[in-house]
Amino acid sequence: MPQKVSFLLGSGTSIPGGMPSVNQITAKVCSGDGVMRHNNGVYDFGQPLYAHAGIPDEYVRRVVAYLKRLYVEIEQYYSFDPERVVNYEDLYYVAAQIYDREWGGHDNPVAQAFVDKILPDIRALFTGQCDEIRREWTLDYIASEATNYIYDIVWHFLDIEPTDLAHLCCVRDAYQDVEISGLDLFTLNHDTVIERYLDGCGIKYIDGFGPPENGVRYWSPSVFENPLPNVRLLKLHGSVNWFEYEHELQAIGIAVNGRYSLYRTRNGQCRQLLIARPKLLVGTYNKMRQYTSGIYADLYFELRRALRETGCLVVCGYSFGDEGINKQLVEWADSAVNEKKVIIIIHPQPECLKRRARPVISDSWDRWLQSKRLSFVEKRIEAASWEEIKAAIRKMT
Repeated sequence: MPQKVSFLLGSGTSIPGGMPSVNQITAKVCSGDGVMRHNNGVYDFGQPLYAHAGIPDEYVRRVVAYLKRLYVEIEQYYSFDPERVVNYEDLYYVAAQIYDREWGGHDNPVAQAFVDKILPDIRALFTGQCDEIRREWTLDYIASEATNYIYDIVWHFLDIEPTDLAHLCCVRDAYQDVEISGLDLFTLNHDTVIERYLDGCGIKYIDGFGPPENGVRYWSPSVFENPLPNVRLLKLHGSVNWFEYEHELQAIGIAVNGRYSLYRTRNGQCRQLLIARPKLLVGTYNKMRQYTSGIYADLYFELRRALRETGCLVVCGYSFGDEGINKQLVEWADSAVNEKKVIIIIHPQPECLKRRARPVISDSWDRWLQSKRLSFVEKRIEAASWEEIKAAIRKMT
């Protein structure tokens, strides 16, 4: 048995706990039902300001119409694959590219042809209606609002308490296994399911945030240098409870009491949060750009370092859709010299997972099988025990 084991957890591991699926979030994004925009620019669930007069939210109506036009193009692009369903991550990625092109934040000559194609169909969105407050709209503004709209729906949808956590017992049992010297948990989930489970089990862990200072735990990656506790949690795509406090210092923190909007600075001054959105990564290929800066660069570095120290990676609930993460996995799995790297995938239908995976993974799949670096526990996580996972590891080592 390897001395250290790591888990890579995707959104599928939260669904048994009552968290919404990608399809459910996408349906809300595409319909806009029950979504409104606050005066502070943040979208939330509720009735618009003038709902009593039968007037819809002018932002939501416009953004939904814009996203539906993008949806048509994305769906046509993936029409060769009947199993590929457009989701909110795709919509965010395309909307972000258009915004970057219009704003000038990122050169993308290909985006111009796309804009030229959809412009005739969305031009009517640029003129405010008689019952609307805003009279003029621009493409860059609508694209910006579209990214904010998706972003806010995602985090509000996921900022809920799970209904059940028993499905994660294999993580607890791995922690309690005397043959395991350390446990690393890499998660791509924005929700707080894994933290709630660890806290409920009394498992101490390092998550990159220091001790509370006036009720806020601030990001401090140096805590990963501590040898104890021997459980590390890396939330590689951010979290619904990470907010930017003390904006001038770009200090990311977690409010201990969960009330993130009002806080005291490290000097004791009472302030209101300037940016009322948590730190998340949403989208597809745009995530790779963000892996190189700020808190995500720290997390990405810790991922690489942690992978070098582990001999076994247990993957669950992840569809291998993140190109940046996939490349790290392939590099790690193929880097073994004196030690075999082992990947155990928990999934009831591994071949279906292989078909949906990005090429960098699907192209390595059979090679890993032949070299006995890849094995499966063909169950859902709620039915997979640590003993079964451990048995699969032993067969490979």
